[in-house]
Amino acid sequence: MQHPAAGPPIPTGWSLLCALPYGVPITDSGGIGMRNIGVQGEALVRRNILLIDDDPVEAGAVRAALAGAGNGSFQLSWVRRCSDGLERLAADNSRREAHQARGIAAVVLDLYLRDSHGIETFIKVFRAAPRIPILVLAAAYDEHVARAAVQQGAKDYILKSIFSGYLLPRALHNMVELESYSLGGGALRDDIRYQL
Repeated sequence: MQHPAAGPPIPTGWSLLCALPYGVPITDSGGIGMRNIGVQGEALVRRNILLIDDDPVEAGAVRAALAGAGNGSFQLSWVRRCSDGLERLAADNSRREAHQARGIAAVVLDLYLRDSHGIETFIKVFRAAPRIPILVLAAAYDEHVARAAVQQGAKDYILKSIFSGYLLPRALHNMVELESYSLGGGALRDDIRYQL
């Protein structure tokens, strides 16, 4: 007898990734878009998130927060340096222009990296990808720098000390949906609400 909380059995031929709603793999493959099966069985587009952060502990916390979202709708690519993030964004722009991949849906950015510091980090990333929404991760004592990034084009910021398995996925989901709405010119779905 199957445990009632285990959900429906996995049909033959499905990948384990599609059957596990809580997995958010970290990939260095460039984040090519994937499809996943949602909680109700509907197909979900996995959104490619680029994390630019030099701290493995913070990267693990971001990964855990996105995995805790429960619907497997995010795929996380992680780089440790601003220069690596800029290369990834340039490659993403090339793939988009060639219509080869869905591309990076959002960037989660720590402003203080080994090769770039403060608002200059944001400016470099924003110039490389002005149409990709950027969510800044900031320490409480650097909140003023995060606010300056928002004034210059970042979609939002979250303090590292308070982001959670709810706030981070919700912020990313809302940013991506609102950005696709504004670029596509379509109507917002009724279930999209900006909740931060």
